[in-house]
Amino acid sequence: MVYLDNAATTKQSKASIAEFLRVSKEAFANPSSIHEAGRLAEKELSRAREYILKHSIPNAKKVVFTGSATEANNIIIRGLLRDDTRLKIITSQIEHPSVLNVCDNIKSKKIIVDTVSVDKDGLLNLTELYEKIDENTALVSIQHVNSEVGAIQPLRKISDVIKEANARLEPLRRGKIRHTYFHSDCVQSFSKMDIEAELDFASVSAHKIGGPKGIGALIFGTGIKAVRPFIYGGGQEYGIRSGTENVPAISAFTEALKESRAFDSDAKKGDIKRYFLDKISGFKELVPILPFQASPYIQAVRFKGFKPEVIVHALEDKGVYVSTGSACSSKAKESHVLKALGYNDMDVVRFSFSNDTTKADIDDAVCAIKEVVNFLI
Repeated sequence: MVYLDNAATTKQSKASIAEFLRVSKEAFANPSSIHEAGRLAEKELSRAREYILKHSIPNAKKVVFTGSATEANNIIIRGLLRDDTRLKIITSQIEHPSVLNVCDNIKSKKIIVDTVSVDKDGLLNLTELYEKIDENTALVSIQHVNSEVGAIQPLRKISDVIKEANARLEPLRRGKIRHTYFHSDCVQSFSKMDIEAELDFASVSAHKIGGPKGIGALIFGTGIKAVRPFIYGGGQEYGIRSGTENVPAISAFTEALKESRAFDSDAKKGDIKRYFLDKISGFKELVPILPFQASPYIQAVRFKGFKPEVIVHALEDKGVYVSTGSACSSKAKESHVLKALGYNDMDVVRFSFSNDTTKADIDDAVCAIKEVVNFLI
């Protein structure tokens, strides 16, 4: 089997599984309990929290563990944008559905949702962003790496634009909004490339880096009081997300992060993607999208004249697993990302790599592609 759908999820690493089992056996108690077993679980939780805090964003202050990055995105958008005053959120045309759909859900007479366009390379229009930030803008939410085409947003430049807008608007702000916050969905970049910008909030996920499913985190680079609780209860996770923490999964998340950071893989260096692009360069039917500007872990490819579902299933029959786009929105009728970039989404297949992907995997995949294309033409 050649698995090239790692932007959807990665295989959990052996070390992460081992850590999950160890903590499940040795620190199974409730970390809120005051007895020795509880203190042991709390120690594991604190150790994991400190490691993720240290290796996330430059200005990280707190980590709130969540059930997924989708939940983290919901927490920050719903937690900041209250319907008791006039507020605005700005995002882009190519955001993940967990941002766009929650924005559609909360949109009302008092909550305004505005989007900023992108160019043919998927990069945000920074001038347009600056012009759209007004005194009522509470949040700007921009994904770091797009999950469908791998476009990388310049977070530091975006941060500078927001800071400049905040300085301009400070004299005009008299109500509840004193500051426009910056949130980024960093799921596809976390541990794979440096997140150099200072962010107010960042969403990350375990299962995209070799960790378990069902665990993510919201990283706070600013005060936590700005966000209202998402789940009420016992007050865990700074009162933002109550409920007993899944300490084994959180520890396994940390172990996967350690591995990913330490692994100077061919994928991380871009060698796997370059090798893949070189191998498919001889196919006139295949046209790579953003071959050099995008993430080294993601490559979208046009199969001219073919339906992507046919390619995906034909490759599946040969033991090669790829995707038609974002797995989180695979039931959507068309790709809003490809549409924004000016592409026809009816012929695009996504190949996504992990730190475990080898050149032998690419050789096998390209051999399968050749057989499928030759059979279909």
